[in-house]
Amino acid sequence: MDENSRAIADFAAGHAFADISPAAVAATLRHHLDGLGCAAGGFASEPVAIARAMAGLATMPGGCTVFGLERPSTPEYAAFANGCAVRHLDYNDTYLAGKGGGGHPNDMAPALFAAVEMAGGSGRDLINAIYIGYEIFGAICNAIRLRGKGIDQGASIGIATAAATARIFGLDAKGIATAVALAIVPATPVRVTRAGELSHWKGCATAHAAMTGIFAARLAKAGMSGPEDPFTGVDGFCNLSGPFTLKDIGRHAGGPSAIEETAFKFFPSEFNSQGPITLLLEMRKDFDPADIVALRIASYHLTWHEIGGGQGDRAEKWDPRTRESADHSLPFLAAVALLDGAVTLDSFAQARVTDPALRPLMQQIEVVEDPAYSEHWKRTSEPRNRIEVTLRDGRRLVREVTNFRGHQRNPMSAEEVQAKFDSMIGYVLEPDHARRFRDRLCALDGQETLAALAADLRAWRPLRSVR
Repeated sequence: MDENSRAIADFAAGHAFADISPAAVAATLRHHLDGLGCAAGGFASEPVAIARAMAGLATMPGGCTVFGLERPSTPEYAAFANGCAVRHLDYNDTYLAGKGGGGHPNDMAPALFAAVEMAGGSGRDLINAIYIGYEIFGAICNAIRLRGKGIDQGASIGIATAAATARIFGLDAKGIATAVALAIVPATPVRVTRAGELSHWKGCATAHAAMTGIFAARLAKAGMSGPEDPFTGVDGFCNLSGPFTLKDIGRHAGGPSAIEETAFKFFPSEFNSQGPITLLLEMRKDFDPADIVALRIASYHLTWHEIGGGQGDRAEKWDPRTRESADHSLPFLAAVALLDGAVTLDSFAQARVTDPALRPLMQQIEVVEDPAYSEHWKRTSEPRNRIEVTLRDGRRLVREVTNFRGHQRNPMSAEEVQAKFDSMIGYVLEPDHARRFRDRLCALDGQETLAALAADLRAWRPLRSVR
């Protein structure tokens, strides 16, 4: 097998729960809790309902839990439907590397839950699988920037999910490498998903990648062979991505693990919007938004490119028509923060997304790249943002933020993560049941099986909806 396949396979095959530090176990519990809270908030959405209905058509005795369905489905359909729920709100965690790429590693968790459930494993098995997945995902993000190659972040999700799932199924290094090959070769996703007017697929693409990962692991377990050198072979993955090495997976030289370096989101919007929203909510105390003449948001390249019109999609960013476009539109998010004093799940109700009352303020907003901020980001992975507001009375207000709340260098506390979960779990469970579910999640490392958690997840119902 090629070098990268070997690195992934050896790491996944050799890693055990006992190798995880107490701090990393605690981080894993927080990230899993956070992801399921996000899933509760997205449960009733249209794309998630579509995926859940599809899963309901493929019932499978001895299969896997789908959130809100009484009967189990195939592992693939469960991974997809549940993954769509986790991702829909764009509220779950983010791993970004200034010199490399990034994405949302928690998108793997539903597939890994399905695999552990199918294998009859324990909470510690799930924690180990999540840890392995984050380490592989983080290593890929540190090694290569896929977005500039037209490759979507789902590629990293699929690879990491396949390896971690194969480990759950008890495959050896060769079997894990085969699973990775069977995930990446037939299913490398393209990045058109995240440009222009964004569709439902923006929140479903990585769920599909995780689905391909668990399918690949099942094929490998059944004896299916795949290319032995999927990365560096003729017309392999590196032909698209460029060369990179994963030889340092799991090596931290005393530093934090990948899951400890993964940020939480304080607001339900694209990660790079977190800093500008933070600043605007502070600054609006000093002026009336009606007095704004001009508002400039200066940030690093990724912000401008992803949510500031830098992909040739200025028209869509300044006039979003879908929820998916709105949570990736910095002008929209800035206008909502200023006018409403908050960015919440209800900020993305369709009536607010297309509200003509927002458009005049949005047209006064400019988003630009600050080259110094971009260089700082590449060196340190620290996000810097600056807001410059010009008012009718001639005042010019300028404020800067680095490492906003939720960033790994300004982390949300365990209490804040739990409060975020509590704010969303009520969308699907009554209060007493929600508390029992939360307590079980927080004690995942003591769960001998996932049966009780699976029963909680099957009990989800749309009790109330985001307006």
